[in-house]
Amino acid sequence: MLESRNQLLDLSGISLLTVRAFLLFALTAFLLGAVTLSQAQETSRPFSKVVAEWNRSLDNAQRYVDDPVHFEERNREYRNRLANIRAEAQAAAEVASAEIVQLQNLLDALGPAPVADGPDEKPEIAKQRNKYGEDIAFYRARVAQAEVAVARAASLSTTLADLSRAELLSGLLQVNPIPLAPKTISRAVPEFFTTAKTLVRIPVTWWSGLAADMRSSMIFLRVPLFLVLALLVGWAVRFLTVKYLGRDATIEEPTYARRLVGAIAESVSRGIFPALILLVILLRITSDDAVIAGPFAIVLAALCKALILFVLAWALPRAALAPDLPSWRLTVLTPDGASSLSHRITVLAAIVSIGAFFDGAVEALAPGQQFGQEAEALYRFIFHTIIAAGLLAILQPRLWRIDAEAARKRGEEDDISSELPLTRSRFWRAVHGLFVLFSVSAFVASAIGYGQLGSYFIKSLIVTGLIGGGLYLVRGLLRETVAVVLRSALISQKLAVQYSTRRLAKFWLRVLLDVLIAISAVFLIAPAWGVPSEDLTLGASELLQGFTIGNVTISLLDFAIAVLIFMLVIVLTRAGQRGLAERILPETQIDVGLQHSLSAGFGYVGVVIAAMLAVSAIGLDLTNIALIAGALSVGIGFGLQNIVNNFVSGLTLLVERPIKVGDWVVVGEQEGIVKRIQVRATEIETFQRTSVIVPNSAFLQEPVINRTHKDSMGRIEVPVGVAYGSDTAKVEQILVDVAKENPKVAAWPEPFVLFMNFGDSSLDFELRCFCPNVFDTFRAGSELRFAIDRAFRRSGIEIPFPQRDVHLKDIGRLEQMFRPSRDATKE
Repeated sequence: MLESRNQLLDLSGISLLTVRAFLLFALTAFLLGAVTLSQAQETSRPFSKVVAEWNRSLDNAQRYVDDPVHFEERNREYRNRLANIRAEAQAAAEVASAEIVQLQNLLDALGPAPVADGPDEKPEIAKQRNKYGEDIAFYRARVAQAEVAVARAASLSTTLADLSRAELLSGLLQVNPIPLAPKTISRAVPEFFTTAKTLVRIPVTWWSGLAADMRSSMIFLRVPLFLVLALLVGWAVRFLTVKYLGRDATIEEPTYARRLVGAIAESVSRGIFPALILLVILLRITSDDAVIAGPFAIVLAALCKALILFVLAWALPRAALAPDLPSWRLTVLTPDGASSLSHRITVLAAIVSIGAFFDGAVEALAPGQQFGQEAEALYRFIFHTIIAAGLLAILQPRLWRIDAEAARKRGEEDDISSELPLTRSRFWRAVHGLFVLFSVSAFVASAIGYGQLGSYFIKSLIVTGLIGGGLYLVRGLLRETVAVVLRSALISQKLAVQYSTRRLAKFWLRVLLDVLIAISAVFLIAPAWGVPSEDLTLGASELLQGFTIGNVTISLLDFAIAVLIFMLVIVLTRAGQRGLAERILPETQIDVGLQHSLSAGFGYVGVVIAAMLAVSAIGLDLTNIALIAGALSVGIGFGLQNIVNNFVSGLTLLVERPIKVGDWVVVGEQEGIVKRIQVRATEIETFQRTSVIVPNSAFLQEPVINRTHKDSMGRIEVPVGVAYGSDTAKVEQILVDVAKENPKVAAWPEPFVLFMNFGDSSLDFELRCFCPNVFDTFRAGSELRFAIDRAFRRSGIEIPFPQRDVHLKDIGRLEQMFRPSRDATKE
């Protein structure tokens, strides 16, 4: 039971991602349908009214720009409206331009207009020509009006962006009193105590203003009942979440997906659900029929917001760092580092929450009771100093060191989980340095009187950290999902994607994910640093819609769609090849080589179709095909001749089929079995199990021996010599009988024996027989030699050794030279 639960949890992260992707797709489809319906409704209106509305909005925006007083919210509203006008005007211009193209084609189909001195054309043709000309002029006027609206909207958007940046800069550079100046301190301290007393009296004042029955109801009924209900529901949610999705200490090495699910379960039980309870309280407090109202409602709402912030900031990092269970940690930080980070983040979250509560609670006071400039400057300085110190404490490099042993145990998962190697990665060192720089800058800015600038740095750093941490976890989940999908049976077996291809696809998909995560980080983090999201959206829209260079429009969106179409068609082609090779073609009893040729041809056709669809999606203009062909011919002449030659040779091999997969061929010095015929080269596997890549052109330019071209029958030749004096007829009979007894030898053509020669030492015979399967000739030949040796031994037929007779001249003289003399013998 436990094991099945863990297996289920291993896939729960991916299943959750799938559900989210489906919901996102459904939401996107709904929004696209709504936009389409809206556009349809817009186009149903007269174009003159649409232009009038554009001009009214543009005039209002111009008057607002000319007004010396501006507000950031109004700036954002006007910029959103201007962005909508630009989108509508561009769409209208595109529609009108398409109509002009169609009308121009119709006008060109009528032929050239008659010259002044020439014959008149038929009245109906002249009428049609005039109508087309008037329609073209009408739509050109529409294009001009739309382009004017686009230009005005763009200019006003730029002006509003400049105003927003100027206002932001002026606010950040606003000078406040020096917080540590004696004069500032002497005025700020009494204001602190006065404000604190006023805040404390707010709930007392509210309570004293309640009726007696309302007090009893709140003390004995409403508050206790709500607290008991919240505790029961919270306990039940925590119990079920931890039981079915929580961390299991018995699992020593959980996968990243399982660790992430455990972290999410901890986050939900410890942080998200308590935050939801506080959110319900907050919504109840801020509702119109709430019992609590007035300044106390503002204070209580600020308290709820601060508690929500603290609960989430405490629970989420603790769930990710898992200081008590190192094996369940989402990163491979050292245990001491993870524990210290968890404690320091908790302390920092408490400080930030206190500051957030104080900022919100002060709004309940009357303008005369709030902080003055001196108290505001001193408060910002103290708060920013503590926050900066906390950030610097968290950013200490020793806390972010990697646990080398845990990294080795996780192996490939280190890459999947993408730990934070601050000591090894330049990117993370740069991020660390920037955080340190801005933390110190916040302290310095507050110390010299630029409290708004210090607040800007602190808030931006906190938002950046939260968003970056969330995207970091999402990145790890997506990278794990890519690895799991590419390891699945669908990819590795049914689609027959090779390991090297899957590994390459995993690399590039992860690169694409990193790019998407980086883009998301820019869009989410940039507004926290004062960059309007409208600017980012507008820039991204212009980049995706395309930019024009000369007569060529380059659109990243079209390019991305083309790549997706190409990949999708290639995947479908591979699936079709797999189906042909394994299910359809084997049932047709077609030759195996022809089956491979058909499957390969199907793949080539799929690649061509994928390329054509991709080119069509990009929208390339191929009317100047002659120029393209000329450029290709030059390239072929200089550097692509061999490649094209091999490509054409590969197509010829597939069509004429002089060789096919499974053939035993000899080309040049290479001999082996054809394993694969590709576009450029053919793979041959030798009998030593070595792969040889032979260019396709070699099979057409050189003589090729194909032992299995027409049939698979092969001849076996066994030369043998017997001693002089042997019975030649008996030798012949023995050889024929041995061949007939071997099951691998064909009965027809019948085996026969040739008396080849009178050799120097033997009578030379040669047994010739045929084998139905040429691939059995080696083994059959060896069996025949063993059988011949046994038969000759039984029959007393000798296979002689090579013999040589050596005759020496002047043998007598040589004997005298080497014989010892008599005198020497006597001595």
